[in-house]
Amino acid sequence: MRQTFDRVLSVVPVLLVPAAWTLAALAGYTPLVATDALAVALGVMSALFLVFVVHPEMRGPVLGAWRRVIAAGLVVTAVGLVDQLSPAATPTHLAVVAVWLAAPVYGLVATGRALDLPRYRLFAAASFVGAALLVAAAVPAVPAATGLTGIAVGGVGQTASVADAVWRQTRE
Repeated sequence: MRQTFDRVLSVVPVLLVPAAWTLAALAGYTPLVATDALAVALGVMSALFLVFVVHPEMRGPVLGAWRRVIAAGLVVTAVGLVDQLSPAATPTHLAVVAVWLAAPVYGLVATGRALDLPRYRLFAAASFVGAALLVAAAVPAVPAATGLTGIAVGGVGQTASVADAVWRQTRE
């Protein structure tokens, strides 16, 4: 049972990462995601992040770095959830998405260094550029589509890194 659970946990991110970025794009740039649906998604994400943070194998130079990234993301996602559930909500969407674009840069760089995989610098750069584009879109003179482009660029970089990790793991 434990092996099955660990196997599922190792593959789940390759599905969840692009799903989360799709949700972020839809929630931020279309009326397709209702507030209640976003609150449910943030709750599910928070629960999944908690599972990863407390998982005993999230140690060492690579997984330990990702544990710190996920822990930071858990905090900001929980803040976003509380904001969604609050009657006096303040717009935290930009902050939550910006953190989730920027924080993985640390994990991607740590992974690339520890495993001597230079391509992780490209994944990290995509995530960083995505965060920068998203934040730039908050400036009134910058087109809103810049933020959507940031989500796409960062999301593609992060999805590629997760797919690469799962692919490497299945080859071991």
